[in-house]
Amino acid sequence: MAIQLQSIRFNHQPASAASDALNCRVDGSQPAPDWIRGAAAPSPAVYALKPTRNQQLTIASTFSFPGALIPPPAPTLLVRAQPVSGTSSVLGSVAPTSVTIPLVAGANTLPTLFPLQSVQIKSAGVGKYVVSWQWQVQLTPGGPWQDFDRSDHTIYVTLDLPGAPWSQATDAAHQPLWPWTRVLDWACTWAQGVTGTSAATVAAKVARAIEKGIYDLGTRPGLAPTYDPNGGEFANQVLNIFYCSDFLQLVDGTLPAGSIPVMSCIDCAAAVVTFANAVGCGLTLKKVHNGSQDFDTNAVVPIGGNAASPEVRTFGFHDIAVRPGATTAKGHVYDACLKIDLEADPASGRHRKFKLANGLACGAFTRVPKKKYKYVHRLITPADVSSSMIDDQPIMSLDGIGPPPPPPAPAVVAAKDKFRIIIDSVAPPITDIHPFAARLAPIAIPGYSAYEQIPNPRRLLVPEGLVTASAEFWYVATPSSEARRQPGRDQRIQVSVGYADSSSRAREALAWLLVQSETRPTTLATSGGRLGDAAFQSSDKTVALVVYRNAVARVRSVGSRPAPVAEVLGRVALSFNEE
Repeated sequence: MAIQLQSIRFNHQPASAASDALNCRVDGSQPAPDWIRGAAAPSPAVYALKPTRNQQLTIASTFSFPGALIPPPAPTLLVRAQPVSGTSSVLGSVAPTSVTIPLVAGANTLPTLFPLQSVQIKSAGVGKYVVSWQWQVQLTPGGPWQDFDRSDHTIYVTLDLPGAPWSQATDAAHQPLWPWTRVLDWACTWAQGVTGTSAATVAAKVARAIEKGIYDLGTRPGLAPTYDPNGGEFANQVLNIFYCSDFLQLVDGTLPAGSIPVMSCIDCAAAVVTFANAVGCGLTLKKVHNGSQDFDTNAVVPIGGNAASPEVRTFGFHDIAVRPGATTAKGHVYDACLKIDLEADPASGRHRKFKLANGLACGAFTRVPKKKYKYVHRLITPADVSSSMIDDQPIMSLDGIGPPPPPPAPAVVAAKDKFRIIIDSVAPPITDIHPFAARLAPIAIPGYSAYEQIPNPRRLLVPEGLVTASAEFWYVATPSSEARRQPGRDQRIQVSVGYADSSSRAREALAWLLVQSETRPTTLATSGGRLGDAAFQSSDKTVALVVYRNAVARVRSVGSRPAPVAEVLGRVALSFNEE
């Protein structure tokens, strides 16, 4: 009698995760498939250690019996599955179970619940595993087991149920927020084999592994991200969106159109929280800042940097991922943006021990003896640590899908309000006479050629729909033949231009754009309107921004050779007046 395996459901109880797999997806747009006969790829399944502890795991399978006799020789047959040699035994074997033969030839059986035996997820630990089962049938009681089918699966083992921004809710709005296997491919691989005697121990080990995995992207050959304090490519803290799909492209070794491989602390912290919480680490997002003032760091090594050339930075804020402790000071910090100096006195200038935070306690914002230094004392100079503070940040939404993202954090809103005051103090009074019409064609910039145009660029997305029309243009310098023969002459600029309904709303949009930078931009002299109504430049002179009546623009140097962004900004501002 012929028998065929038709389907396997690992997640056969979507409202529970105690005896079966979690709800999961491939990514925000693709559901995770069950195993179906003829499938071209292994089927995925995700199991969480904590809810399945001491539980009987089960799967639901269906079968068909081509050419079955009517009536069949026996009403049921025993079916089981054994791990294929060379593949993981993390789910053990499928216990022998009676399968009722349908009376109609070729019809599928109803789902049969199979217990799993000798499951090894606890001893194997967090990770990604390749599981293959050889399915066997016993045609007569006590007879030999005969092979009839094979099924292949990718099994992910996580610590616990996923935390925000992920969900296990089954309503349509939350289904895109089920853990993505594209995220677990990396998170579970970075944390492969992590085990421990307690959930807290495992969570600490997994968070460290993910922190390291993200930071180490900056050291890999090929497409390696570097640190940019003026805003990265993968997170927007005013909209509270982490563009996870784009970040996955970077991790996979490619880039979305119109992007460069740079990451800020906002990107790094959001990535750590998103990837760690997909495996159940329970991290939160925090912002270290000094109110309206900047703070100086001790020597650090940012992502993509070199420990032989540590850097001292001035920050307006710094975002980190934290695993909560009994108090804020006892929270455990994971910071994939930079390595800190773990020597006895990081302010001494003798820098020998640059390492990641690795779960180091946050520490209190007070001066303490060197032997009691925690994360904030190693990040911030002694002169600034006592006046600094830490605030909660809302966890960012995934790609803006699912329920609406949370509003900007109070500290971000306060920073925006301060920038708005500065803008109004240096700009002329608002009259709203002759607002500029939206012109979304490339701007003629002497010495540069436009080669790419992107409508509605993400970097100009700000709250309240302030920017109503926008475009972004990428330019490359067109040097002389002599300059072309010189190496390292790649000079490129990115020009983002947007329009608001009024001058006031354009200034509000600029204020929101300014808070994206970790270093506080300085004002540029407008020289009677040459640089619009108000203009700003980053401390490293790689980014400049301007507001002119109802138009706002941002110029960024993105090539290997620095471009004169303030000079280009002047040309952009002039273009607003051109017919």
